[in-house]
Amino acid sequence: TAYRSHLYKVQKENETMKVHIERLLEQIRTNERANKLEAACKWFRDEAVRLDEQQKVVEKKANGNKKRIISLEDENKWLMNQLKACKKQLKG
Repeated sequence: TAYRSHLYKVQKENETMKVHIERLLEQIRTNERANKLEAACKWFRDEAVRLDEQQKVVEKKANGNKKRIISLEDENKWLMNQLKACKKQLKG
């Protein structure tokens, strides 16, 4: 009976260790998942910053182009008026 009692204790200890190992493995898996999520979050954050900077550059170029278009339209109007004035002088 002493042998059986000892064997029973060893089996219980073995089962306890298996449960403990399973918990540790689950913590490792959870930690790996958390690390992957953190890495993905960092990538998205960096990508958002990069896209924001890129958007600012594009917006600045667009504003410059708008100003240039307005300037060219004003110049076009002035030239059209000059052309009309010249035509009137040639007719008159």
